[in-house]
Amino acid sequence: MLTEQTMSCAYLYPSAYSNLISFCTKSRDMSMAMKMFWRMYDAGHSPPVKIYNTLLGGFVGLNNALEAFRIYSMMKHFK
Repeated sequence: MLTEQTMSCAYLYPSAYSNLISFCTKSRDMSMAMKMFWRMYDAGHSPPVKIYNTLLGGFVGLNNALEAFRIYSMMKHFK
């Protein structure tokens, strides 16, 4: 399980963010997945479409249509 301490690295490569977000999503920990998403964004990395799709799938898998729509709207806005 990921913890805040695990995520406190000063720098992560974009592929590391992608892998961590995917892991969190598969673990159904969407709160941590979103924290990683925002850390990636705040670090100056532009999240690729793959990450948005991963988050969309995670929220849809949890029957959370509202959050899925929010991710879709962010994807349209940021791209």
